[in-house]
Amino acid sequence: MLTTRRGAEAWRRLEILTEDLLATPEGARADFANAAWNAVTHAESALFLAYLGTVKKSDSLLNQAAHHLDVSLQLLPTTDLFPTLHGGLLGIAWIAHHLENRLFEDNAGLTEQLDASLLNYMASRAPLPFDAVMGVTGIGIYALTVYKKYVDTTPARAHIASLILEKTIETLWNLAETSSDGATWTVSPEFLIEPTRTQYPNGRYDFGVAHGIAGIVAFLAQFCLLSTDNRRARNLLEGATRWLVGHKLAPGHRSRYPSVAVPGRAETSALAWCYGDLGISAALLQGARALGSKALQEEAVATIRRSARRGEKDANTNDTALCHGAVGIAHVFNRMYHWTGDAACRDAAVQWYERTLLAESAERHTDRSLRFLDGIAGIGLALIAAVSDAAPEWDHLLLLGT
Repeated sequence: MLTTRRGAEAWRRLEILTEDLLATPEGARADFANAAWNAVTHAESALFLAYLGTVKKSDSLLNQAAHHLDVSLQLLPTTDLFPTLHGGLLGIAWIAHHLENRLFEDNAGLTEQLDASLLNYMASRAPLPFDAVMGVTGIGIYALTVYKKYVDTTPARAHIASLILEKTIETLWNLAETSSDGATWTVSPEFLIEPTRTQYPNGRYDFGVAHGIAGIVAFLAQFCLLSTDNRRARNLLEGATRWLVGHKLAPGHRSRYPSVAVPGRAETSALAWCYGDLGISAALLQGARALGSKALQEEAVATIRRSARRGEKDANTNDTALCHGAVGIAHVFNRMYHWTGDAACRDAAVQWYERTLLAESAERHTDRSLRFLDGIAGIGLALIAAVSDAAPEWDHLLLLGT
């Protein structure tokens, strides 16, 4: 993906990121403010170190990864983490599932107990947010990972995961608003924080992958590819993609899709994984594959090509983070290039990797987050994907799993 010179710069940056991560004493940053954040940070650090250690064939890095994961799992009983995919219990469990039997011993006892308790949680907690980062869709992504891992080897584990998936589809079905426009979901004001709640006292429609309908589309697409006979899931996917495409912005706006909207008002979006055209196009492409829709594929490709033409200033991106920054943009373009073979995606990926490296070299970020979405772990994983042939399966956490 990168030239020899840029590739060498990326490897140097990876060395610096690794040094910063390993040199950070616990308690020195907000990431380690309490046991809960400590557990999440250690797990996400393990994910980065495991991929880097695998690519570099470094036993030292792999041992560091194993240590960080072990610390995270030991801390879990002392925390009150919610079962969320990002910043919560499910994120740690997802990483444990992803890395066990590859680099580490199986933690089946811990994750099996968690899987069983998820069903009770979903049945007892009402209402649940629907989104990928904090809610039902994230639970579904976790359950998909567990199901695919165990379906051929451990039927009992796969069965529990299938029950969680069924409950996820049922919950999304019950929360959906259906009309002739399709199916959508309103973010309830109780799940908004101030000052956003005051701006949207009746809630709002969120179009993004992280907290909105694009994340549901990506999950439903992955589920439908796995379970082709689930009519309810397919109906939701058909309705959600129809609603999403039907609410594009009029020509002349800087983005093709809004970030958020209420009746009569919509906000244009920056370029990022979490919000905006880039993440939406990846979700639509997965939906097109699951539904076998040429029209939806053409819409996804048109959206990604338009995103590729947006310059740095128009993208409104101010940092390098995976969630909402330059390296996240580069990684999604990279994945879209491998999905479509479109040269515009390749060229855009290279440009955004170069912008990432330029921004990273400008100063040493001594107090930055170590985390996956907004810090060292995510930046490092995306740079590894740019300079190696290692499949970036970690980006299932970004709903890029197809």
